[in-house]
Amino acid sequence: MKRKPSPAKPIVESKREHDFNDFKEFERSAPFYLGQPFSDEDHHLLGLVAATLPGLSAMLGSHCEVVLNSLENPAHSVIASYNANVSGRKVGTPITAHGLRVINGILAKGENHLCQYPRGPKGQRIKSAVIPLLNPNGRCLGTLSIGLNLEMPLADFMQENYPPINNGQDNVMVFGGSPEGLIEEYVTRFEHEANFEKGLKKRERVRFIVQKLEQHGVFQLRDAVAEVSRKLELNPGTVYMHLRELRKKDV
Repeated sequence: MKRKPSPAKPIVESKREHDFNDFKEFERSAPFYLGQPFSDEDHHLLGLVAATLPGLSAMLGSHCEVVLNSLENPAHSVIASYNANVSGRKVGTPITAHGLRVINGILAKGENHLCQYPRGPKGQRIKSAVIPLLNPNGRCLGTLSIGLNLEMPLADFMQENYPPINNGQDNVMVFGGSPEGLIEEYVTRFEHEANFEKGLKKRERVRFIVQKLEQHGVFQLRDAVAEVSRKLELNPGTVYMHLRELRKKDV
């Protein structure tokens, strides 16, 4: 009787990437000192960087991942992670041999960062920045990694990167540049929004734009009515008329 062939063994992916005792090319020496304990000063430096991550994450938006890696424990190198949906790197995720090669390459060239365009787990294009973090003695403590999903929905970008309305009106703050440039930027933005509002007649379209500008405090800026009228190719009286109607309605 013929013997039945034994079932083929499943192919198991090599765990070499996470086997840090087998990293021949990364000896436990400068600049990594993999797995060797950090000093109190090293922990303090990483703590200072970690404290900036919530603010960076809020500034950059939900489609931008901010990750802090520590090389004290490479098997669980991610010690802080915000918006991990971009690459899937959560707290406790290990660093890979490829990640160490990237850091080594940056430092070998005497540079302080690297920008690249990898693919995310869902195939999305990401703009990534890797910034090695060194202590005063030149030891690499870890990295700050920032990954921006370049395929984020436009609606999400618009919602997260334009100022919210507070109590129906914003106080417009101008950083550098000119008020005229800021007014033009707002008008252009709301012209685009008006284009997505179906069925607006010309008068309704103008009213829509003026209302948005009023809600965002644009008319608090000097010569705003004149600038808006010029941009929209309207008589200033038309803008004043819509403003009066809107303000009367709010009283």
